[in-house]
Amino acid sequence: MWNSRKVGEWIERKTGKAVSQKKQRGWEYMKRLGQSPKVPRPRHAEADRREQEAFKKAPDEGLEAQGSPSDGQGGAVWCEDEARLGLKPIVRKAWSPVGHRPRVEVHQRYEWTYLYAFVHPKSGEVRWLILPTVNAEVFSVALEHFAREVGVSTKKRIILVLDRAGWHTTKKKLKAPERIDLEFLPSHSPELQPA
Repeated sequence: MWNSRKVGEWIERKTGKAVSQKKQRGWEYMKRLGQSPKVPRPRHAEADRREQEAFKKAPDEGLEAQGSPSDGQGGAVWCEDEARLGLKPIVRKAWSPVGHRPRVEVHQRYEWTYLYAFVHPKSGEVRWLILPTVNAEVFSVALEHFAREVGVSTKKRIILVLDRAGWHTTKKKLKAPERIDLEFLPSHSPELQPA
């Protein structure tokens, strides 16, 4: 994992000459090489690469026999995930006389809501709902709305890619509409989820 300082130190070791402003020199050399700084995408230690590669091929292969999604026939691969949005009170800085710290009463509370996002990776189309919680019953409602929005019918099938959250995998309480097939990500693989 290179950063600007490490590059500057590497140059110093290779040349045997002291490099002033190691961080700046490293930055300049990395830019010359056509590099740009990026935050690395985390990878879980227990992720299985072979299972991930097999998963990447599976959904599209399964739809080939179903026809073309663009003509309203056949099917499409969509992805779904939830994000928690919320309010948490924040106390900000305030001006006060030197040596005195102001006091303020705060009503500590947390209020959350959830964004359910359905993404069609090939077209970039997004459908979403804001719902008060996450559980199997509410997710079933989200699936019903999604099925109506995208026009699921006897001629149009959807493969919906999901993570393995408890409310996605429970069979007793979850009611998925007909023609929506749930496809689960390999375990420990959040980087495969376009949503």
